[in-house]
Order: sequence, then C-alpha cells, then structure tokens
Amino acid sequence: MPQPRKYESNADRQAAYRARTPKKRVISASEAKHQIQELHKWIEAAADLGDVDARLALGASEIETVQNLIYRFRFGKKKRSFVDAL
Repeated sequence: MPQPRKYESNADRQAAYRARTPKKRVISASEAKHQIQELHKWIEAAADLGDVDARLALGASEIETVQNLIYRFRFGKKKRSFVDAL
C-alpha cells in the first residue's frame, strides 16, 4: 500500500528543500582581497611569535602565502615551491 504524500505538489516539495538548504554567499573581489590580506597578517604575526608552521606557510607576498597554504593542504607539510606542484 502506498504511503501518503508528504507534499501536495512538486512545487511544495521544492519550496521545502529550498527552505532547509542554506544559500551560498558569493563574495566580491575586493572582499576576497581584504580577506587574503588579513590572513597574511595573521600568519605573519604567528610566524613572528615562533610558530613553525606559520613560518613555512608565510610567503614574501600575500598571494605567495595563499599559494603556500594551498600547496600544504593539497600535498602535506613538505616545503616546496607552489610552481613545482603544477
């Protein structure tokens, strides 16, 4: 015997799905740039306090720091140039 329908129509089912699914937020380029600058500052401060992992992730520029972090998350903690990984 079939179960009773939970939603009366497909539109109701889709509306319920949208209500419980969080919306993804798209950030602007200037927001992303600001967050990268903040991340670089925090990692630089940690490196100055003696954090070895922060020293390894810290690059000469903000973009190099982000590239180092991406490399470290993808390939482990070995220090290598990001360009070598491509």
